[in-house]
Amino acid sequence: MEINASNTKAGFWRRIAAGWIDAFIIFVTTNLIIEFLALLRFRISFGTLFVIIGAVYSYILLSRFSQTPGKMIMKVFISDRCGEPASRRNIVLREVFGKWGVTLALPMMLALISTGRAYLPTFTDILFLILSACFCLVWYLFTRQMWYDRMAGLRAEYHPRSKKSKTAFIVLVAAALTAGGLAFTQYRVMHRIPCRLALYRNINSVKPYARYLKKQKSSPVDYVIGLFDKYDVVVLCERDHPEMTQYDFIFNIVKDPRFIRKSGMVFSEIGQKGMQKYLDDFMNTDSLSESQIKEHILHITRNEAVHPTWSNYNGYQYIERLYRLNRTLPPGKRVRHYFTDAPLDWYAIKTHEDYLAYQHKYVWNRDSLMARTVIEVMNGRNPGDSTHKKCLVIMNYRHAFDLTDRNPGVHRGNTFEYIKDAFGDRAANVLINTRVIAVYPPASGLWDEAFEKEGSKPAGFDFRGSPFGADNFDMYPWDIATRLNLGSGSPSAGGLLRYRDVFTGIVFINTPGELYWQQSTPGYYDGFEKEVIRRYGCVNAEYEEETRKEMAAIKVNGDEPVVRYSEYRAETLVSLFLYSFFGIGLVMGLVAFAFQKDQGKVEDKKSFTESPVQA
Repeated sequence: MEINASNTKAGFWRRIAAGWIDAFIIFVTTNLIIEFLALLRFRISFGTLFVIIGAVYSYILLSRFSQTPGKMIMKVFISDRCGEPASRRNIVLREVFGKWGVTLALPMMLALISTGRAYLPTFTDILFLILSACFCLVWYLFTRQMWYDRMAGLRAEYHPRSKKSKTAFIVLVAAALTAGGLAFTQYRVMHRIPCRLALYRNINSVKPYARYLKKQKSSPVDYVIGLFDKYDVVVLCERDHPEMTQYDFIFNIVKDPRFIRKSGMVFSEIGQKGMQKYLDDFMNTDSLSESQIKEHILHITRNEAVHPTWSNYNGYQYIERLYRLNRTLPPGKRVRHYFTDAPLDWYAIKTHEDYLAYQHKYVWNRDSLMARTVIEVMNGRNPGDSTHKKCLVIMNYRHAFDLTDRNPGVHRGNTFEYIKDAFGDRAANVLINTRVIAVYPPASGLWDEAFEKEGSKPAGFDFRGSPFGADNFDMYPWDIATRLNLGSGSPSAGGLLRYRDVFTGIVFINTPGELYWQQSTPGYYDGFEKEVIRRYGCVNAEYEEETRKEMAAIKVNGDEPVVRYSEYRAETLVSLFLYSFFGIGLVMGLVAFAFQKDQGKVEDKKSFTESPVQA
């Protein structure tokens, strides 16, 4: 390494730029290796491999060249205090132990160890890494030196006459082309850019899950109907409300002769109790025309609880299908459907204060009210109740959870928890395979991959006795986040629950890529626009003008078309964010190289014009 009087201590921003350039190269290398390992069915998350590759990358290049590509472009050398190349021992101390070990790997290990089963992949890691970064920044501000440089007895120097930037530029361009080619290939083949963060991909093997699925013989419909041999109340946990394919599955249960014989009674979160008589009269009227059928169902869906509108097509379609099914059944065998949500007369809501009063009386107690409807009908205390003693209940997301671990001292806040208290071992709940908050997969993607490995064959089974049920329950991250509140006594907040503690079983009905949303019922807003605007104005005055514009747009453009998209879209967005974040290093490297090239021409010209004088 050339020692020159012009060498100076590398500044903070120069070192940041050099590190970001290297981070981009390491990011691309990590993604490439993960993709290769994925082809071999080996799972590893991004964070773990990023640290390993970063440590190896830094050690090898600094040992041989005293520079990494990022440092070459930014003309930064790592040397000892005498300006000589660093020894391998000191590089191990600085890079492997200090930077990549203590600064990056240790916080992620502490995140896992300190939070235990409440560990949320990626989220918890990021929190601890932010704390580590803050420590490093504070140390540098006070000492003007990174702590691992001080520990290893090394320093970062700026060498303005370094001539290795061209080699580093070629490496950087090669990394950029690799990144672009990899992302393009993934999108073309998989129709998404997969995210490899721990939230999506941990290190566990998928083999036990795939072996278990291979042994399962029950279809989802057979599994749910079979539960009625043991349970009186079976609760299904919906996906995101507008998702359509789940209601194909639900109706396949409802129309099955075995269900009609064993139960014939359905409760749903969708639909408010105030519309129950209207629904009953509609279901008992056989001589309606097609237009009358449509008007009746639109009236029901236009008078939903809580929300001023409920235009999701699956709700409309389900009621229509149920009406047509009941026309084929004798009166004594018809399926009885009950709405459970908080009663509401929208035409009695005149002001924002009226809506707030409704919220206070009903909305904040929705779960207990919905459960009470099921309990009262099942116990025969409701006028006009059915003679059936078994029922199917459709609830969305947390309403179908049991987060109590059956501890009598834990607060009840979900519909199924109240139902479970009332019926005990006679109540079961079943999860429809989904993604957590429609973003990331349960168990970091192990379930989806096992399902795909077995040919995406639909199946239903109990959680107990399965590797699926042994996984930590991670579908309610908000509750786990409250673990920071030391006063929280919730088993879920403490990360103490496994899937077998929260649900009885699960049904895999289709892959995430097959899902689609239809959030608009044809003709829903026809002649209804003014009332929609009025209702939203009662909910919040700020909504009124926005709703007015939306109604005008619908009148011009018509109803929203069917939107077929995959839950993988969120995964692609996360991946693109990571590409953009690390891509800042690429931009820094290209700009720095171009600037240095111009500077080089200026210095050469200056040297040429001064040479006669120097001679």
